[in-house]
Amino acid sequence: MANRRGIKKDIQFIIHDLIDECCAYLILKDGAKEEEINAIIDEAVELYDNLMRRVNNHNNLSNKEVKKHFSDIYNDLENKSIELTKALNKTVAA
Repeated sequence: MANRRGIKKDIQFIIHDLIDECCAYLILKDGAKEEEINAIIDEAVELYDNLMRRVNNHNNLSNKEVKKHFSDIYNDLENKSIELTKALNKTVAA
């Protein structure tokens, strides 16, 4: 398991990359499907806030629980970012 700083960097990298892709699409396509793309960006920001809050909130957990806590955060990051990427791809392709 990585340290807390590493987890935060992973969250920032993945979420910011997704938001960058959304913004690039909006710029290249002159705002086409702006509402759908903005909804994906909003979900990404909510995911970022949620995950960062969870990373910072582990003070009352034992060592074993902390490992599971961070493992759950990584799993949620992976699953939700895949869902958002698929939503972006579906919106772009349509």
